[in-house]
Amino acid sequence: MQQTLDSDHLTQLHTLTHISQQFSPLLVQVTEGSRIIVPGTSASTDVNELYQYWKANYPEAGPIYWFTRTWTMLIWQPVTIALVTTYYTQAVPPISTMVQGFNRQNGVVGQFDFSCHEWQLGDQHQRREHAAKQLTLLLTHLLSNSIMFVASALRLEKSFSPIPLWKCCYAV
Repeated sequence: MQQTLDSDHLTQLHTLTHISQQFSPLLVQVTEGSRIIVPGTSASTDVNELYQYWKANYPEAGPIYWFTRTWTMLIWQPVTIALVTTYYTQAVPPISTMVQGFNRQNGVVGQFDFSCHEWQLGDQHQRREHAAKQLTLLLTHLLSNSIMFVASALRLEKSFSPIPLWKCCYAV
């Protein structure tokens, strides 16, 4: 597998966003001034802010919904980009370095870029393998940033009281 040069980044990104927009109009390059989630640096603060958005706007839904909605917002773009680059482009971006735009007003994570500009060229099998490795790295970073927040938030949620499984199975 070959790496593309940094100068090819904008061309590759343009191709990727053109194809990706057929799947979702939110799959575009991060615009200047956007709030971004950067894995490993400010991610835990941003994850908390995203969680707080869903909690404040959907209080009746409860913590399971808030956590699930937060997580799906964090992963939908990387998963989609991994699939698009595997099947519809000639190169895979460094997905593990993906930064994502975050709209504080509506809780939507949309827009992306990559802090590293070394794209991997290869056949479909090579692209699939590389995209899977990159996606695993990114999701591991996001999960590790989320786990401590989720654990502490669950302890703080007074309304969260999981129903023991036996009560579900033997309801009278």
